[in-house]
Amino acid sequence: MTRWLLAPVDPRPIALLRIGLGALVLADIADRLRQFHTFYTDYGMLARSDVPVALRWPSALNPFFWSGEPAAIGAVFFFGALAAACLLVGWRSRTAAVLTWAFLSALGARNELVLNGADTVMRVLAFWLIFASPGAALSVDARRGAVAAPSRAALIALQAQVAIIYAAAGLHKHGDDWLNGTAIYRVLQIGVYARSWTRALLDHPGLCAFFTYATLALELGFVPLVLSPFRRPLCRAVAIGAACALHLGIFFAMRVGNLVWVMPVALCAFIEPAWLARLVPPASPGTRAQRWTLAALVPLLLVFSDQWRQLKEPESKRGVVLARVGLQQQWPLFAPNPARYDHRFTARALTADGSTIDDVLSETLPELSAPPDAIYNRWLKARTSLSRRAHSPYLGGVGRLVCLRWKEAHGAPLAEMTIVLHVRSSVAPGEALAEEQHFDLWRQPCVFSADGAGAASERASP
Repeated sequence: MTRWLLAPVDPRPIALLRIGLGALVLADIADRLRQFHTFYTDYGMLARSDVPVALRWPSALNPFFWSGEPAAIGAVFFFGALAAACLLVGWRSRTAAVLTWAFLSALGARNELVLNGADTVMRVLAFWLIFASPGAALSVDARRGAVAAPSRAALIALQAQVAIIYAAAGLHKHGDDWLNGTAIYRVLQIGVYARSWTRALLDHPGLCAFFTYATLALELGFVPLVLSPFRRPLCRAVAIGAACALHLGIFFAMRVGNLVWVMPVALCAFIEPAWLARLVPPASPGTRAQRWTLAALVPLLLVFSDQWRQLKEPESKRGVVLARVGLQQQWPLFAPNPARYDHRFTARALTADGSTIDDVLSETLPELSAPPDAIYNRWLKARTSLSRRAHSPYLGGVGRLVCLRWKEAHGAPLAEMTIVLHVRSSVAPGEALAEEQHFDLWRQPCVFSADGAGAASERASP
């Protein structure tokens, strides 16, 4: 068994995955830099002191918690981009994979409000690449000399991780909306997710039901197809093609971030070497696979165990060991039912002279209140996160930023501000449109103590 697990495999599929991941991490860093002052410094909506200690990964090892100054945070992003660039070109590939994984783990711990599924996929892929000799082909490392070939154990770990994502995403979708075929119909009513043109699909509930069941069939059928021992090349081609079609459809219909691009890159782990014969030259054999790469099977077993526990106990806490090595993951994507509330934010305020301003949010923090753009941005995820009860403590940072920006723009501070959540429930086909409701989420004075904290009201939730 050991000899079989250590047998070398073709490094080209892993190399393509490495190149794609490096490019996506660089693109993601460029996107985050547009809002890094607001999301990652002490002068934005989430100062370091606002982040619970349990989420800091730990803070002593996380450079995002060493300083909250923009220059220091910019330096951390620079070194993260440098690691991703090295991963892309394959220079010191394994070290680059380690540094990319560490950067993504630290970044995710800094602000959980803006995390999405793509961040988790990129982080875990970088982890598994550490074991997979990512520089064995199509790399600077390979040109410089012989590189250890990736072992079958490392490839199994990569493939198993991708299979887990699809299988868990499908198995978690056991709510009524998925089983009765109305899930897509409801999702398309949620303005934060659905693109404007998809509203036309609401006139065709039968088509929405087809897309609902097709999504379930693909996610649940992916693993049996891609791992089928019978006519493997054909089955894998069908599985990969269907998965790519799903992600392309999601891209055109919804704003869900980089997940629609990260997952096709992850599918490179299942590429048959024969498919690459005319596109990518064969790699040199390299040296024998390294025995220590068998260690990849240990965290893989922990991931399997944790995913099984999540299926049995959806509300259970995440595994501590997996969290410490940046492998924590949850895949109830739009599950067990999709979100049932469309939402938007406003903020009313009271001035020092007693007058009332109906909405200060559109002026001080328009990203939180404006209608979604056609292109996904991290503010969409922040809006969804802040509407949830579990994230209510973070509203104090949002209120602090609103008060500060108002004072900077007008000179005079506000006396008090209240964040208001407006929600409208989605409806099933044939039901009348629900009325919009509003809830006061957070109230605080615009006078802060030495540590920047303000008073808060009790949280209301739909």
